[in-house]
Amino acid sequence: MEKFYKLLNTITHPIFLPLYWFSIELVCRKWYLGTEIFSIYLEYYAIALTGLVFLPLLFIAIAHFLKLVNIIRPRRSERLILLFVMALVYATFLVSTYLHLQGGNSLINELLGNLIMLVSHAFVVVSTLILMETFNLRASIHVAGWTLFTYFLIINGIKFRWECILWMVPTAVVITGLVASLRLRKDHTPKELALGILAALVPFFVWLIVV
Repeated sequence: MEKFYKLLNTITHPIFLPLYWFSIELVCRKWYLGTEIFSIYLEYYAIALTGLVFLPLLFIAIAHFLKLVNIIRPRRSERLILLFVMALVYATFLVSTYLHLQGGNSLINELLGNLIMLVSHAFVVVSTLILMETFNLRASIHVAGWTLFTYFLIINGIKFRWECILWMVPTAVVITGLVASLRLRKDHTPKELALGILAALVPFFVWLIVV
């Protein structure tokens, strides 16, 4: 049973969320756009996957292999390392993607605009988590990640009217609840889970204030 819990903790780690998101968006865009138009997006998805998924995963794998960080149960210093790496990755991707928006056709601009919104939200959440850690407010990174993931599924499902995304919302809610239960089992208190949810909703509160 312990191995099962460890496996669940691993596959639900926030570092994999960009990969899960891109998988969903690839399927939905191909479904709604058709193969010919969809092929235009593939190069940009490849760039995004490399920058947001494969390079961070490679870094984490090397750090874990060298025993610099414990991915499953990191100490406070290791949590900060993971969060700073994620923040750096998101910031770099935001700058490069914004520069790409200066050219390209409307289809590509729509894709890049959506990616900027997604990564901006993630960057704000990661920055909030870093700020919390600085003031010794330990929040669940797992719960924050999956809450943001569910929130963004809802936003995009409504924005694009994609039933394939909206259908996944109940599944994401169930997974978020499962993740919360797993983290509560050994690693976090109810207060830390609540702080993780609060951190994930910071972009929503910012959006309400700005708009």
